[in-house]
Amino acid sequence: MVVSSAPPPQQHDPTQTSSSTFLSAAIDGTIRIWDRRVPDPVARMNNRRGVPPWCMGACWSPDGNWIYAGRRNGTVEEYSIHKATSAWQPERSLKFPAGSGAVSCVRPMANGRHLVCASHDILRLYDLRETAAFKHSKVPFIIIPGPPRAGVISALYIDPTSRIMLSTAGTRGWDGSSTEVLIGYEIAVAK
Repeated sequence: MVVSSAPPPQQHDPTQTSSSTFLSAAIDGTIRIWDRRVPDPVARMNNRRGVPPWCMGACWSPDGNWIYAGRRNGTVEEYSIHKATSAWQPERSLKFPAGSGAVSCVRPMANGRHLVCASHDILRLYDLRETAAFKHSKVPFIIIPGPPRAGVISALYIDPTSRIMLSTAGTRGWDGSSTEVLIGYEIAVAK
């Protein structure tokens, strides 16, 4: 990673967040959009045919126009919030290399251009504006370095300025083993 002292410019309006709207992802693969003011989900994305269940992580884009869903089959699906229907389909998918395993966590960078995706103990940084990332290019991502065999990445936190990222790894033993790690990163973008 390249270190720089200049903070990245804000690309989104932090006042456009909602204290009442949020999304949830479930082990059955369903993603639900909730409004705290009503008891039932206001929208839901069910599994598509041929996609195994399991969505360990999903997130909004910083501008709120996209939803990214990490799937068990090693893909991250991108959904447009403006094309919500009862048969909601992804606009595109990021396909991880064979053997990468389930995508356990996804988080956007504040610039809206980059997406951090976790799969087992590997973090990948995708450039969402780079069309090669979606055209079967050999390496459409950058691997974010970290200690080997950290375990399943269970959570990612990226601060609002995208200068600091924290990753946690651990399953609390539900898969028969347990590795618990917290790793901090300082982020800077090369000019």
